[in-house]
Amino acid sequence: VLGRGGEAAPSSLPFGTMSEKRVDAVWNHPFRLLLDVEDGAQVIEAIKRTELRVEVIQRDKANPKKGKAIGAASLSLADLVSEDGYGKDSTLRLVDGSREIGGVRV
Repeated sequence: VLGRGGEAAPSSLPFGTMSEKRVDAVWNHPFRLLLDVEDGAQVIEAIKRTELRVEVIQRDKANPKKGKAIGAASLSLADLVSEDGYGKDSTLRLVDGSREIGGVRV
């Protein structure tokens, strides 16, 4: 999954043969998160423990409500909020077990 906001996906990817199998997906909604903490001192610890997890699911053509997870990737929330503007343009590597299968650009 590469590309965002309707932009064209890059012409080459660092994932070898996956470059011919890329899919462009658009998520037009901001990611909002509420942390359940008692006081401000606990906010930093809650951020350190929280991560964004992306799982890519391949839908079953016969039954679109069913699908198979084909890869997953994670990014620490602390890494995101440590950046200027509280955002990061990064590619997460999707893995299935120990095998790399592609990437997700966030």
